[in-house]
Amino acid sequence: MKTIMLDAEFADENGKSHHLKLKHFDPTKTADQIKTALTNLTKLNLFEKDGVALFKKVLQARIIVQEVHTVFDDREDNENTADDPMT
Repeated sequence: MKTIMLDAEFADENGKSHHLKLKHFDPTKTADQIKTALTNLTKLNLFEKDGVALFKKVLQARIIVQEVHTVFDDREDNENTADDPMT
């Protein structure tokens, strides 16, 4: 299974770094589209902690592609045997 995630780094009002990670991100978006969307997010003033606005300036954004390979999964077998009193 492959997961695509956007990791955006922002600076808060005090200059401290914060990350916003979005799963299932559309990797076909251009860098300009991504930067515009993230910049628009800074104008909404939605996120605040202890009176400090968290996402005031976009610093960078990265696309992360993660692959997960299941080696084995016994959950289905365990559920079936738990219901069977003969096992």
